[in-house]
Amino acid sequence: MTTITETTTYGFDTPVEFKETISSLKRNRTIRGIKYPFSLNSGYGAFNKATGRALLGSMISQFLNTQTGERPMLPNYGIDLERFLFEPLDATLHEEIVEEVYTSIAINHPEWEILKLVVLQSNETNSSKGIPGITIILSIKIRDDDSSSVEVQTTL
Repeated sequence: MTTITETTTYGFDTPVEFKETISSLKRNRTIRGIKYPFSLNSGYGAFNKATGRALLGSMISQFLNTQTGERPMLPNYGIDLERFLFEPLDATLHEEIVEEVYTSIAINHPEWEILKLVVLQSNETNSSKGIPGITIILSIKIRDDDSSSVEVQTTL
């Protein structure tokens, strides 16, 4: 049996005066992310960023427009709404869409709380598919944060 008698330490511990400036250690830090849909910042040539409610709105829009299986490393992420496109929007289909939205959000984003969900048949033709689409109006907030509510509208 081998007994270790000494330990070699590489690097150094972060000095106390620098720990206050490290954002990941702050309790109420601002979360930043890339704004969706993607656009370039004209001054820097980098993607535009978002924080707060704008970031939450971007995350919701991106989630609603991501098909399940579309992301290679996250095959279960997304929502299967395009399978409802060629169906007439009756009461049964409406319930299926609502159930799909609630289930997908509960699985992929349990930190979100749905405040309002409206499903309508769009009168305008979806330009990418060439058929009348489905409009979803979704109002969401982050649980335990009443100031974070955001409403997003998307047409499939």
